[in-house]
Amino acid sequence: MKKSFFQVLNAGIFCFIFFWTLGYGNDTNQSEKVSRLEKECNANNAKSCGELGGLYYQGRGVKQDYFKAKELYEKACDGGIAIGCFILGVSYENGQGVKQDYFKAKELFGKACNDGDQLGCNNYKRLNEKGY
Repeated sequence: MKKSFFQVLNAGIFCFIFFWTLGYGNDTNQSEKVSRLEKECNANNAKSCGELGGLYYQGRGVKQDYFKAKELYEKACDGGIAIGCFILGVSYENGQGVKQDYFKAKELFGKACNDGDQLGCNNYKRLNEKGY
């Protein structure tokens, strides 16, 4: 299936934004970072869950695993991290780690938008205009 311009754009920018927002690169040792984030996520730190999801999505310090990334982004989203909802929406739109579902993507973009994420608003509007 050929990806739309917006799917390609989303895939590129959401990783950059997520890592930049959460301070990716502050730890010098990736395995230490993964261990720290796992402990924090297990202690219900939603931001750490989202950041760890980003590492799984990219395969940095861990084996790339879209399904595991999806689970971690869900924890971030449920914990009120808007960018986690946005990234999860992109995952549903692109079918990465989940079955492709434009309606679920729109729902998640809406949640991200309601939590203050402008990219979520833009993507919600775009999918809404397409009839989803």
